[in-house]
Amino acid sequence: MKSVQVPKGSFYHYFVNKEAFILEVLDAYELYFVKRLNKFLSQTDLSPLEKLQNFVKDAGEKMQKYDFKRGCILGNLGQEVSYLPQEIIARIENIFKVWEKLVSDCLHQSNSQYSLADCDEAAYQFWIGWEGAVLRARLVKSTSPLDAFYRLFTLAVKQQIT
Repeated sequence: MKSVQVPKGSFYHYFVNKEAFILEVLDAYELYFVKRLNKFLSQTDLSPLEKLQNFVKDAGEKMQKYDFKRGCILGNLGQEVSYLPQEIIARIENIFKVWEKLVSDCLHQSNSQYSLADCDEAAYQFWIGWEGAVLRARLVKSTSPLDAFYRLFTLAVKQQIT
């Protein structure tokens, strides 16, 4: 509130409640992150795994830049799931599904001989593993969990869809 020079007592002038604020933040984050993810997934001269590897590398560099203090707002909120209203939980899950579809489409378009179901499963596994790797990277202040996750993911994908 300070950065936009809105007095503390004016919060409810802009938002009905804290949940409405969180939903607005999630909407903005989804738009930002989809654009960021598409920057990597739309590279036409690379294989799907190279595209994802570039995303992982860039994310690690960004985490290092901010001394591992920044992670994923969905993962951060998800850790508080027992305190969140169902509407926010559903919104977080829907955003993950959007991200999964982007990764699945990337895998499937570049490798159309592989089943969409296999690509969907690989994308699902990517985001589950990614969120854990981001959490661990923040804990140890190192990109090594991101790298370890991606090595494991690559092996799994090569076995699963090749």
